[in-house]
Amino acid sequence: MFIALARYAGLASHYQQIDVKPQWQIQGKWLTISRHINVTAYLNGQQYHVDLKPLSKARQLHNKRITDNSAHAQYYNNTAMAYLFDMDLSNAYRFIVKALSLDPSLDFLWSNLGLIYKTNQQFAAAVQAYQIAINLNPRTLTALNNLVALYQQTGQREKAKRFKEIIAHYQQGNPFHHARIGHAALARGQYQQAIAAFSRAIQLKKDEVDFYFELSEALHFSGDNLKAISRLNQTSQLVLTSKQQLRYQQLMQSLRPHIASQ
Repeated sequence: MFIALARYAGLASHYQQIDVKPQWQIQGKWLTISRHINVTAYLNGQQYHVDLKPLSKARQLHNKRITDNSAHAQYYNNTAMAYLFDMDLSNAYRFIVKALSLDPSLDFLWSNLGLIYKTNQQFAAAVQAYQIAINLNPRTLTALNNLVALYQQTGQREKAKRFKEIIAHYQQGNPFHHARIGHAALARGQYQQAIAAFSRAIQLKKDEVDFYFELSEALHFSGDNLKAISRLNQTSQLVLTSKQQLRYQQLMQSLRPHIASQ
């Protein structure tokens, strides 16, 4: 709506895709990952961003301009998924096809088409849709994981194993995958495993402030408070949001008494 009004008023404007840190959410029996789009408009030489659900800078990785068709395709994809969650497969299929007609280059649209086919027990069609998604983006973990689940469901264990190995290979280079391992280990009280996981995440993405916080916490719980403070202080070389600055102060306050008592 805003972009139509802006253009009607003579303002140059376009959609912008904001790539964010992956955040999975549970929708009933479905596991979903969100995407984010806002609008950029220009007025008197100044650039303005219009965002109905603004994200913190800490969640943003980078952004890119996208076409109207791509933005509209993602809208229809969201509509299709809403129908899928309600098990209205007819409308889910109708809207995902509409989305694909607007931008067939988006791999996640094909993955979602595959999910609709799989839910409707159309396994051969689902495999074909997943494979198109993987051809478009060989690192699309969503389609790869969906394909593994389908092969497991249909008893094709060797195929499932092969794609599991592909997923494991890609995950080794994903810092957020290692961070998830660290979070799980921390929750279980396996501090050395958490330290190793967060350290690997930092090796892969040295500018991710939260990784240093999480590593510092793991070191603290393991009893190595000096190293925890050392790792925490490394964030001084990075740009922190106000929320991250507050977290830094809270972590430092919790660590200092332990250093004083050693």
